[in-house]
Amino acid sequence: MLQDQYSSDTTPRTTGEARAILSLAIPLAVAHIAMVGMEVIDTIVAGQYSAQDLAGLAMGGSIWLILVLFMVGVLGAVLPRMARFYGADDGANVTGEVQQGMILAVVLGLIMTLLSWMIPGWLPGLGAGRRKPVLPRATSELLVWGSRQSGYSLW
Repeated sequence: MLQDQYSSDTTPRTTGEARAILSLAIPLAVAHIAMVGMEVIDTIVAGQYSAQDLAGLAMGGSIWLILVLFMVGVLGAVLPRMARFYGADDGANVTGEVQQGMILAVVLGLIMTLLSWMIPGWLPGLGAGRRKPVLPRATSELLVWGSRQSGYSLW
């Protein structure tokens, strides 16, 4: 029985599954490499101007990253629920999950946008310096604007 389980008949199926996974993984890997590359270029360009510009870029980018990771993590819980209902051929619950996911995405997008505008004003109170945090605010505002264009924030 063990010989049947590990026979060569399973190899084509495994190869096909590996190809399917790679066809999904390669675009994701390229997208992540491109994002890291853009961050490296931003850091190099900001570092050419001044240490204050580099610090503002780092702080604004960190604010944005925390908010986006939180939003993606919460929204990531919707997909397994939809998949479960889809696998059970329960179309009504799939529709409900999609609607709830969209409402959740809009609410989180609004919260993310508001926090992106408010958090840089709190930075002096958190020990980031006495000066008004213009650069982190500008960076987070630009990232929010870019997020809206790319679909992260729906506001």
